[in-house]
Amino acid sequence: MGTTKLDLYKRAVRNCEQTPISSLTETVEPRFRCDDFYDSVLVWILEQQFWRSAMKTVKIELNESINPAFAFTYAHDLPTDFVKKQIISLDEFLDFPLDEQQTGNAYLMEGGYIWANSTPIYMRYVSNDSSYGLDLTRWTDGMAEAFGLELAARVAPHITGSTVKAEDLHAKAHSKQGKAGTFDQLQQTTARIREGNWSSIRFRGSRDSSLQRGS
Repeated sequence: MGTTKLDLYKRAVRNCEQTPISSLTETVEPRFRCDDFYDSVLVWILEQQFWRSAMKTVKIELNESINPAFAFTYAHDLPTDFVKKQIISLDEFLDFPLDEQQTGNAYLMEGGYIWANSTPIYMRYVSNDSSYGLDLTRWTDGMAEAFGLELAARVAPHITGSTVKAEDLHAKAHSKQGKAGTFDQLQQTTARIREGNWSSIRFRGSRDSSLQRGS
């Protein structure tokens, strides 16, 4: 498990059937093209699945400076590292997703806020924080392989001149991320661990806590 940026570049170039690069400073076209698409593929991979290495759970208090004009009572700031939501709940153990409640406690994510009729709220989501989704050392091999295929698909037309090759790599990337994501999620416990008292962010970015869910 775990990878590096150079390893991801090497995977991409190999998938294009080109000579792999040896460093991130090598002055060759494949490396330049990988540089061009690296950030956009990072966005892509994090959006595809609820990767264990990217999951983060937080408690969000209301933003007291915001007074909703209608519909909802409270505004909560959307985390700056937010990619996509898995669960929002009023329960700190996330046993009762707010989406599923029929008690008028719906919510809306809009304009950088989470609007709700109750506060605080708890959310588990995919994070692009450097200690979560962007920490390559926490990635599984399946996640890295899917990334390498998608990066290859984007650089292939530029370094191989083949759009057919790119289309094939796109299909392989989507297939791989689906399989890797399913496997990744099956490794997570089906029972929620009850950790005790919450702070504003549950794990404070610690990667070593044995209680950290989603790691």
